[in-house]
Order: sequence, then structure tokens, then C-alpha cells
Amino acid sequence: MSDLGEDSLPKGFLKTRSGKQFESTSGLCIGDEITKGLGKGEAFVIAATPDSFGDVPLPRSEIDLSLSLKHIDSRRRFLAGRRLIRGVIAPWFGVKPDEVPIALGSAGKPYLACLAHAVGVESGNPTPHLGLAHSGEIVMAVFSGVECGIDVEHQRPLDALGLADRFFSHEESLFLATLDKETLEEIFFRFWTMREAAIKADGRGMGSLLSSTRIPLESQRDPQIGLEGGSDRCTPVSIGETIWQTISWTMCGGYHASVAFAEMPRAIHWHDLR
Repeated sequence: MSDLGEDSLPKGFLKTRSGKQFESTSGLCIGDEITKGLGKGEAFVIAATPDSFGDVPLPRSEIDLSLSLKHIDSRRRFLAGRRLIRGVIAPWFGVKPDEVPIALGSAGKPYLACLAHAVGVESGNPTPHLGLAHSGEIVMAVFSGVECGIDVEHQRPLDALGLADRFFSHEESLFLATLDKETLEEIFFRFWTMREAAIKADGRGMGSLLSSTRIPLESQRDPQIGLEGGSDRCTPVSIGETIWQTISWTMCGGYHASVAFAEMPRAIHWHDLR
């Protein structure tokens, strides 16, 4: 997998911009691009560091919520994720970052509320859905016109087979048991991020969905089915009767990431602000 070198991005990802091309994080304005893209069935994935949006103000309620988290690193990543969402969306809505209307679903999934004043909605474009993830020194978000989710995990030593026995399907666990150690760790994190991205997209919570989430193993052996114009594998992940379309990749520093969509977008724009 990618470690200290370049990211191993899917070929179908469209590299749009890098952080160096923005005047400032608080002035980040890709709202017009996102609004137009959502109307075309496209999606946007943004990667940043926990400090990329350090100057974006947050509402007091989110600061207080962060204080309920036990670990300092968890607080830092939580606040970084909220600053990323607010820093990106504020210019789009034409409001201050701490006024962006973010609400939480019953299981904690963030969504944009009170969207009537959003330019994209007024112009007839789809209501934007979003997903958020963070691990180690990376925070990520996805924006799409359909329900979506994202997950990122830093690869680290762990009992992959033991965790698979507890949280994966029986078939997935048996499949992982056939792999050599190096391949096992990589495929474990790929499966974990695909499953969690789909569960986040669903929005009903990890605890209630783990046992009903499945990755069809035949999808790991079929010819690659990619994004429009690409050649990357799109893997269906089922949660009960619902199918989520996922795509996975690795990033430098030992990170695995996956996004999940109710419908696979025509294109995925990649914004790297690290």
C-alpha cells in the first residue's frame, strides 16, 4: 500500500485543486463548483489536516460538545471536521462559518438543515448531502447530491482476524483467513473502511448495522468496474436490502479511505488541502 510516497488515488478521481491555490482556509470558496457539480450528478471529496481550517470559528454548542470527548486528540479531530465543513460551505451559503446550519441525525450523522436560503437549492440543484471522517492527521469530507458516507483509517498493528470474527460476516472472515499477513492487513482495512463508509451513509448507527452489512466476495474477483472514464473498482456493500456503491484507495502515511454513495456519481472531484 501507499506509505510515505504518493497517494494511490483512483484513476477516476479528478484532481481539481490543492490547498496552496487558495488564498486562505477561511476564504475557501469552492461552493459554485460544488453547486454546479451536484446538479450534474458529481461528488466532491476533500482531504485536509486537523490544522487546515484553524481560523474557522465554531458555534459554542460544538465547542461544548468537543469537551465531552475524553481524549484531546479526539477533540482536536472533531473540531477539525466541523471547521472543514463550515469553512467550505459558509461562502456557498453566504453566511459566517459558525452560522452554517448543521444538524445531527438520531445516530449522530451530520446533515445540512434549513437549506431554503442556499444558492444551490434555490437554483434547482439537489440538496447537498455530506459525510465526514478523520483519523490520525487527516480529516476528510464528501459532498454529493445523493446520500453518501466516507471513512478513513490509519493502518496500524491489530488483531485483524479477531476483529473480523467479531464484526465482519462469516464469509468475509473466512476469506481474510486465507490471506498472507501483509495482504491480510491491507484487505482488512479496505473492508473496514468500505463497511463503515456505507454504514455512515445509511445514518442509522454502527451498532445497529454491523451485523447486517455485507461485502459480496465475488466483487473482489470480478473485472474492475469503474467511474465514468476510469478503470477503478466499484464495490457494492449491502446493508439489509439496501446496496451502497463504494470505492476505496490508499494515501501516503499509511491511510486507507473509502466513500459510499446511494448511486455512483458520474465523477468524483478530489480537493487535497493538506
